[in-house]
Amino acid sequence: MNFFGEIFFKITIVKSNKMRIIFLFILLIFPQSVIADLSPDGNKIVHTLNVKGSSKIFITLLDGSNSKQISKEQGNYYNPIWSPSGNKIAFEKKEGNKHYIGVMDANGLNERMIALEFNVESPFWSKDGKKIYYNVLDKFNNIKLFRVDISGYNLKLIIK
Repeated sequence: MNFFGEIFFKITIVKSNKMRIIFLFILLIFPQSVIADLSPDGNKIVHTLNVKGSSKIFITLLDGSNSKQISKEQGNYYNPIWSPSGNKIAFEKKEGNKHYIGVMDANGLNERMIALEFNVESPFWSKDGKKIYYNVLDKFNNIKLFRVDISGYNLKLIIK
């Protein structure tokens, strides 16, 4: 029995250009879709699961075995994505009324928030793994695209 226990699931792999995404459609107990990302080496997925009412980040082997929670802090984590080298994970985090884009090592250590806005979402890595792009939905429902170094410095508005 794998980490889903008796839950049936279907994995659909979608590959387009330079992005690899796995959509896990968990049936029965979790009818909503969970978005996960395939590791650069193709052996693992990073994804979120609900743990005691909070969304947490897990890394799991592609066959569904050996699932390990890597997020340890408070708050809800969403949309984890591997860095191009596979040594870091970018993610969204919501804690109370605060919305963040964060980065952590692939083993869950060194979690840090690099962006704080009204509503940040959808992080993705630059090809060289040194910058993260993300969307911001402002209070007027305008979507803007930003870029920030993984250090949290050099924030730049790319598209208004």
